Amino acid sequence: MNSVGVRRTLAKCLVVLVAGFVLNLISPVVIAQQRTIHPGETSVVTFD
Repeated sequence: MNSVGVRRTLAKCLVVLVAGFVLNLISPVVIAQQRTIHPGETSVVTFD
């Protein structure tokens, strides 16, 4: 494998690691927001 292929592979791995790290940081916030919904309430979540 040439150096360009190695760099691309490392870049892909880095992107995956960073994405996983960011999701781990965000997930407690998302879970906390979901827990604030009381039973019986209806909520509509829209993703723009």
